[in-house]
Amino acid sequence: MCVQVTMRLERLSNTRGVSTGKGWFYMSCLNCMLYAGFLVRHLDECLMFVHESQSDPCLLADQGLMFTLYSAVCLWYVRLGDWPQARLFYTKATNVYREAPSSLLAIGGNVMFLELRVLLFRKALLENNAHIQDIYRRALKCFAEFRQRFRGNQLYQPRLLHLQAYMNQLAGHRSTATQLLHRALLLCDAQGNKLERSWIQQSQAAWEAQFRQDQQKKFQASWLIATLTMPIWDELYPPSLDELLEHRYVLTVPRRRLTAKVSAVLQPFTVTEEEPHRDTRDSETHVQRAKGSDTSTRISDTRGKTPHSERDSKAGGAQTALREIPRRGCSRQTAQRPPGKPPRHRCRPF
Repeated sequence: MCVQVTMRLERLSNTRGVSTGKGWFYMSCLNCMLYAGFLVRHLDECLMFVHESQSDPCLLADQGLMFTLYSAVCLWYVRLGDWPQARLFYTKATNVYREAPSSLLAIGGNVMFLELRVLLFRKALLENNAHIQDIYRRALKCFAEFRQRFRGNQLYQPRLLHLQAYMNQLAGHRSTATQLLHRALLLCDAQGNKLERSWIQQSQAAWEAQFRQDQQKKFQASWLIATLTMPIWDELYPPSLDELLEHRYVLTVPRRRLTAKVSAVLQPFTVTEEEPHRDTRDSETHVQRAKGSDTSTRISDTRGKTPHSERDSKAGGAQTALREIPRRGCSRQTAQRPPGKPPRHRCRPF
């Protein structure tokens, strides 16, 4: 169904000559390559469109679209370990990060940007970067900004928790990572998100295997092979689930670990016992609204305004609990910043 909508978007964009619609079509193609494990269009065609978009004022005016395209291409190169190309698109993405709107269409690009931050922290871990604590705090800040800009939106909440768990796994906080993955699986079940659930299960298997350093390099090489052998979507003969899983990127944990001193400084994301249940109830509420909006409207009309007030109070409580998570992680950065000095938004981790 997703591919059918994507192909229809391409036909409408070509028929009506809407360049922004064509841009979102190629963004959907990149999204399928990054997370689903199949091709709708080849990467070269997508990259050609991104380069040609630099001369289209209509596309440049849609900063949410351009930020999402830059983040997707940068994420592709970061996964491959092609740092010169990744640096180029990372700079482009950071230049429009602040101006990108906080809309539903731009939320996907922000999630990709979060994954970029996490993978850059992994790169710093492998290279024993002297600024690893600063890179970690900047990643926490991006998580906090994401929750503030898109609070109340549960669409990407399982992936957000998945990336959050990966950060904790890299930082040596395994128990917190396990709690976050369990919380993400609960949300996947409530939302019916099979794609994210399968990705989380792949991560669980990889983290429990504890790959050695030589296996890490071999796995990265297999991802390179997977990008070259990724199947093209055929409506008559779609790829099987096992074939798609072979071409999915897995968030593996490198063998090199942090010292106990550094791991203690990198504060984990804390999770309370009530937060998973709050997020699950909130997701179930959104799913019920999407399935039966007419029915819920008739019920609310007959019962008055009481259900709405109760529902808003529950949602407000869940949002408050979510906003508390990154603030605790970024408390050190806030305390160390001199008064009157503006925060630094850009990081140069390459």
